[in-house]
Amino acid sequence: MEKLSDDILVQILTRIPARSVTQLKLTNKKWCALISHPLFVRAYAEHLRTDMRAVRILKIDRFCLQGASNVGPPQSIVFEVFEGHSFDIEVTNLHDPISHFTPTKIQVAGSCDGLIFFIRHCGMYHVLSLWNPSTKEVRDLPDDLNGTYKFGLSQRVPFGLGIGFDRQMDDYKIVRAACSQNEHGVKETVVDVFTLKTNAWRRIHDNPRGMLSCDSFHLNGAVHWFMRCKTEAEDSCVIVSFDLATEKFREVPLPESNANTEFQGIGIIDGCLVIYTVYWKRSGLFEAWAMKEFGGRASWAKLFSISGDRLPTPTKRLQLISLRNGKILLGLDRNEIVLYDIAEGSCQFLLDIGWSDFRYEFIVYVESLISPYPIRGISR
Repeated sequence: MEKLSDDILVQILTRIPARSVTQLKLTNKKWCALISHPLFVRAYAEHLRTDMRAVRILKIDRFCLQGASNVGPPQSIVFEVFEGHSFDIEVTNLHDPISHFTPTKIQVAGSCDGLIFFIRHCGMYHVLSLWNPSTKEVRDLPDDLNGTYKFGLSQRVPFGLGIGFDRQMDDYKIVRAACSQNEHGVKETVVDVFTLKTNAWRRIHDNPRGMLSCDSFHLNGAVHWFMRCKTEAEDSCVIVSFDLATEKFREVPLPESNANTEFQGIGIIDGCLVIYTVYWKRSGLFEAWAMKEFGGRASWAKLFSISGDRLPTPTKRLQLISLRNGKILLGLDRNEIVLYDIAEGSCQFLLDIGWSDFRYEFIVYVESLISPYPIRGISR
């Protein structure tokens, strides 16, 4: 290996799991310098974006109470679906990112290039954190513009959180929209943006018109939320997007639908923004639309429609996880994962991962070497 050029070493190392690459850094100074170099980190991220062989899901207990006997470590669940009906599942215990913190409850807000963004609810305080499960790095973000790390419920209650990558700035950004009181005691929405390179927050002057959720999805330089607008004059759903380059909010029109359509949520499937709905009360259907080209209402196209009697067990709630080669990974009532073949209309049970009672947080993510700390020059 010592006689191989750096270019060949990069080609080899980008095909090795991130956890193994991290361990190789400890073997000698040359490998440590190569693997730590921003150009290698970028090459590794580029390879991951084109590697569509497997789906990796992070499972973490929402109630991470120290000393509790029934709390297990976070897990990485990897599904690799092959041609035909064969598949492979690998479950691995991960480093616990909050074992050294005080007893807490967490909520995952988003994921981008292997960085997991989550919020810890610690009594009367909230703490925003970044974690890379592959490198085991975890950090708390400075909360406000003065650099403190905690904020109380009486000051700000975050209701919109997201993470994404700004290609123009070559930097990762975190968005936080919160309800606050101004100096006159009037409630208002404030939006702050945190950039990883500067390690600081900035206040921006563009706000969404409603209450965003903590669940977000990053795609094509924007962060997306599914939002319900429920007022005395309006009861509707909308997709809100935040452009990370322009730092402006916009609303994405929903697909054409009938009056009985009740959209449940959004996701990212095969590089497309997807919205889905469940008609269990009416006809037992699970349907999804994909936005093939980001734009107007006409760019939506029906992705699939699944009848409830095709599923192995009765369910009231579905979670669309991923799509590979015409096969869909579905979470049933957050308890079982099944593989649904669109062409054949068949369903295979894969795994019971204990999502009952909504105790566990889960999110699709990738392995990477991106650090949650401000290191200049890392891009993709």
